[in-house]
Amino acid sequence: PIARERASALLGYDVPGERLIIIGDTPADVHCGRGVGARAIAVATGGFTVEELAAHEPAATFADPTDTARVLQAIRDA
Repeated sequence: PIARERASALLGYDVPGERLIIIGDTPADVHCGRGVGARAIAVATGGFTVEELAAHEPAATFADPTDTARVLQAIRDA
């Protein structure tokens, strides 16, 4: 909710949660935006594996963000 409020304030209009994408490397990141309808993309660059992150049902999961074409496609599809 804080990120949504900050985005809305910065842009000058209400940003609905479904227009937000969270990118993170922990299960907490995957879950953090669900209350406002945001979707998450998980990247296993921290202490969690792809399998561990995928178990939390993000919109997409990557081992790392180096395949930028696939990551950008996941953002568009999320």
